[in-house]
Amino acid sequence: MTFRVLGLARMRFVIDEASFDLDELAAEVVADSVFRLGQTLSRLRASTTGLVGLLSGWGGLPCWRGMDVARVLSGEEVIARDDRLLLLGLLDKCVDIEDEALELDSEPDMIVADAPVVTSYGIALAHRRASVRPFGTCGVISLAHLARTGELKVARASERKTGKDVVFVTDFRDTRLVWRMFFGQESVPEVKFFEIAAHAFPDLLFHPDLNFSRFHGGYAVRDQVVEHLSRLNDGWTDVYVAEAGNSDAISTRLQIAVSRESSKTRASDTLMKERDVVFNGTKFRCEWHSKLEPHQNRIHFHPAGEGLDRPLIGIFAEHLPTEG
Repeated sequence: MTFRVLGLARMRFVIDEASFDLDELAAEVVADSVFRLGQTLSRLRASTTGLVGLLSGWGGLPCWRGMDVARVLSGEEVIARDDRLLLLGLLDKCVDIEDEALELDSEPDMIVADAPVVTSYGIALAHRRASVRPFGTCGVISLAHLARTGELKVARASERKTGKDVVFVTDFRDTRLVWRMFFGQESVPEVKFFEIAAHAFPDLLFHPDLNFSRFHGGYAVRDQVVEHLSRLNDGWTDVYVAEAGNSDAISTRLQIAVSRESSKTRASDTLMKERDVVFNGTKFRCEWHSKLEPHQNRIHFHPAGEGLDRPLIGIFAEHLPTEG
C-alpha cells in the first residue's frame, strides 16, 4: 500500500482510457495511433520519474471491430508484433488508478474545450488533480486519432464555469507542456527549477552556473523566465534561420523582445568577455539575449552552432555592461 500511495503521488500523466475506442477507424489509423502511444510511453519511462496512471481492467475496454484492447494487442489483425508487445509491456507497468477513480462519480461527464467527451476516468482524474492539493499537475495521454492535444480547458459537465487547464499529450513532444504548467501549479522552488527545465525545454541547453539571484527581483521573475524559455525552445531555431538573424523580425514572430548586442558593444573585447561562458570545456559567446523588461533582466544565450546542436542559455543577468 505504501508503494501504491507513493506511486500515485509521483504520477504526472494519466491515460485517457476512452481514447482506446478505435472502432470506426481504418486499420492503418489504428496501427499509427497504437504505435505513437507506445513511443510516447516508452520515452516517458526512459526520460522522467513521472509515472503514468491507467484505470485497471484496461484490457477489457472496447477497442476495434468488436475486439477489446487485450485482443487487439494480442492478435495479428492490424498491429505489428513488436509494437503490440512494446505497448502491452508498457501498459502493464502503469500505476493502477482504480481506487482513486472510484472516488469519482460512477459516470464522470466531462467537457473538454467546450465539447462533451465520452466518459473517461483518466480525464476526470486529471481535472480533479488540477483542482485539489497536494497532487496538482497531471497530463492526459490520449491516442492520436482524436487530435486532442495541448493545453485545453476541462470542466465537469455540471460545473462548466469552473474549468481547469489540462495538457493533452498525443506525442512525446507534448509532454514539455505538462512540465511547464508544473512550475506555476506546484510552485516549484528555485532549487528544483533546472531539474524540471530539462523536461520543459528539451530543445535548449542550460549552463550549470545559471542563477536567478542575478536578476532584479530574483526568483520572483520565474514565470517570465518560463515564458521566454518556452518561446525560445519552441521557435528560436526556425525563426532565426527564416529571418536571417533580423532581431526585430525575430521578436515579432516569437512575441518576446530578442536582440543581439549593439555593434559598439561588440567592438569592445572587454565588454564582450562578459558574455563568454565555458560549457563542456568550450567557450561560447552569449551575445544574443531576450529582455524580460525593456530596462532590466536579460537571458543571454548562444544561438547554436559552433559544436552546439541547440541554443545554450548561458547567463541570467539584471543587465550586463554595454557601450553606448
